[in-house]
Amino acid sequence: MVSTDPFAATRSDSTMSADSVGVAMDPSVSKRYTSPFPPLHLSPTTTMELEGLAHKLVARNIGAYESFLIDNHGKVDEEKWKFVSSKDDLKAYSEQPRAVESPHPYQQETPVADLPVVMITGTVVGDLDDVMYGVVCPTTEQMRVKTSYVHDDIPKSCVLATLAPPTPENPFNSLSIKWVEVHVPLAVRPVVKNRDFVYMETTGIERLRNGERVGYHIVHSVQFPETPVLDTHFRGNSSISILYRQRTTNVTDVYIKGFFNPAGGIMRTIVIRSAARILLSVAKDVYCSHMKKLAWALRQRYNGETSSSSSECTDGSSSGSLDDKYCSGCGKKQSVFVQAASKTNQGAKILQKKRHCKICTRYMCLDCRRQHQLTFLLPDQRLKQRLVTVCRSCEIEAISESAMTIARDELLQGNQMQRWDSGDVFNTTISAHSLQSDIIVPPTFWISFPDTPPASSMKIFAAVLALLLATSASAYEESHVKVRSSKAVSEHHVEERVVHQEALAKKQDMFYRMANMKSTPWDSQPEERKAKCADLCMLNDFWEFQQARNCLNRPTSLCSVYKNGLSSMDVVLTVAECTCNSTSASYSDDGSA
Repeated sequence: MVSTDPFAATRSDSTMSADSVGVAMDPSVSKRYTSPFPPLHLSPTTTMELEGLAHKLVARNIGAYESFLIDNHGKVDEEKWKFVSSKDDLKAYSEQPRAVESPHPYQQETPVADLPVVMITGTVVGDLDDVMYGVVCPTTEQMRVKTSYVHDDIPKSCVLATLAPPTPENPFNSLSIKWVEVHVPLAVRPVVKNRDFVYMETTGIERLRNGERVGYHIVHSVQFPETPVLDTHFRGNSSISILYRQRTTNVTDVYIKGFFNPAGGIMRTIVIRSAARILLSVAKDVYCSHMKKLAWALRQRYNGETSSSSSECTDGSSSGSLDDKYCSGCGKKQSVFVQAASKTNQGAKILQKKRHCKICTRYMCLDCRRQHQLTFLLPDQRLKQRLVTVCRSCEIEAISESAMTIARDELLQGNQMQRWDSGDVFNTTISAHSLQSDIIVPPTFWISFPDTPPASSMKIFAAVLALLLATSASAYEESHVKVRSSKAVSEHHVEERVVHQEALAKKQDMFYRMANMKSTPWDSQPEERKAKCADLCMLNDFWEFQQARNCLNRPTSLCSVYKNGLSSMDVVLTVAECTCNSTSASYSDDGSA
């Protein structure tokens, strides 16, 4: 029997640790996405209970949303709800507490009647299908792809069971059981355990009473005997409803309401801010959808099962695109360096990587190209992110495709979402530095160039020279893409670059000293105290704290930063919010200079 009460006051303790209940981890898959529990097998009776619960939750939350639209006219009562934070066009609110919080927030359970409640309202740019295409992720692989795009601050997650996967008829409908781990803020991490949640998630599209389509994403905590409480975590409970309603052609309303019982008596403010930060990540669901559309367009372009007529047309345009002397977007002529480099195999390969669209293979200038970090799922279940260059027209065409059509196509192709099946595409392990510094895409993205051995040393010299010209030309144009005149870079830009490098060097030196210096008595060595104040001011600017106070009035906090090092830096700054009004630029109370 499954327990569906998300706010049970008591829970059965478990003596099983994460290691004792863990299953063998696939070495090719990150531990972040491995279940800490044994396989979850649900009986038909339990499955029917969960499906019935999902239908009830959907009906109840859609009814509450209609009441919000009709009774409140879609507006938030600011007397009942307090503003917390915002992101883009979304605003997060918390319900005003009904009672005064305990003076010992870490030692007392939160009363059920006073659970933290978060509500988010606003709009996102995109239609309803785009939003739902970015939301739906009924498998662990799709959760990993989504996390790489939306950055939802969820360090560990996985799908425990899929009860109703999407179908070609209803590509956005799904019902699954998931597990996630949520880290508490760094300020309280030394004294508070992380939280984990086991919940049922259902997504789909229904209609309001007036006939409008509304997308739903419901999360509700459930408990199973196979998912005991881990010794390393507090088992939290939550019930969240996320509803989307298309307002205009390219604008969708968002309504979120979530109830949270984090367990362990954690401070209410911390729960609200952490929940708001995670829920506000829905602002990037449309961005996730667009990136998945671009990845789908690339798979369509390089799919080995395309028709011969399409292949011949594509190959013809590919071979001719290398000889184009003008940008396909704006008609700008290639520079002399680019034309010289494109005459050789190696130079053309470099230009193909940086200056040719990976979908249509046409040449484009730096102003017209678009670069996106796309996530691909390898056959061994590993994720690889690649910086892919596309032209403006291909980007618009891919994003304009129907999200429902793409979702159906992926399901009909065996649900190979974001996967490449063309052999060992990524068979080379790439370092983190190379992923950030180089533009690396699947080898099938390239056009084949036969490497003919040079007949003489002059050909070798010409090839090397062309390679250097291509590299230098690309670097030269990228560094001057924003300079519209034909003159050299002004002294002002040079000075800005020097100042930026000096500031970066100063920050690095500051971090080194803060990590290695010991605590110094506050009244001794005034020069060193002054240097510490300056370091805290720069650190304050680096983390963009809005409120500023005089760090000279907080010597204990200042010394503890140097005594404890980087590990407690966030804690001290969160409590003290130090800055120096005497040794650096002064700030007003509202954060303005």
